[in-house]
Amino acid sequence: MRLFHPMFAILLVLMTGAPLSQAAETGSPITFSDVWARPSATATGAVYLTMTNEGESDDALVSVASDVAAKTEVHEMTMTDMVMRMRKADSVALPAGQSVAFAPGGYHVMLIGLKHALAAGDDLSLTLRFEKAGEIVLTVPVEDRSPSKMPSMEHMGH
Repeated sequence: MRLFHPMFAILLVLMTGAPLSQAAETGSPITFSDVWARPSATATGAVYLTMTNEGESDDALVSVASDVAAKTEVHEMTMTDMVMRMRKADSVALPAGQSVAFAPGGYHVMLIGLKHALAAGDDLSLTLRFEKAGEIVLTVPVEDRSPSKMPSMEHMGH
């Protein structure tokens, strides 16, 4: 007789509201939700996510890396005088007890010089390095989500 059924574990996680975060396995206070990458038709791609600092100390994302691209950077889009601008962010502050969303039209991870096109259903590996929490590796699903009101990252001249 089985005392523990795998479905019970899934229901327990869903009922307790425990985060389904890959980082939770590392013991890091940084957790992630809504992690996804956009399919690509060019040599660039974009990754979106929300990171939450559940710790008691402020932290900062200081770099990103992925083996699917020649270069991986954090970028931020801003609107100034009706002109959309994208710039590389050297770091992203993550205050204790707060979340930062990487979403179309704001912060995002740029995958520059993709080694192959990203197709819906694929997964990619993304390494995030934090000032205090250290290195966290995420598996990022590539999803074909409906386009937002913001322009696609793939057409921003990268």
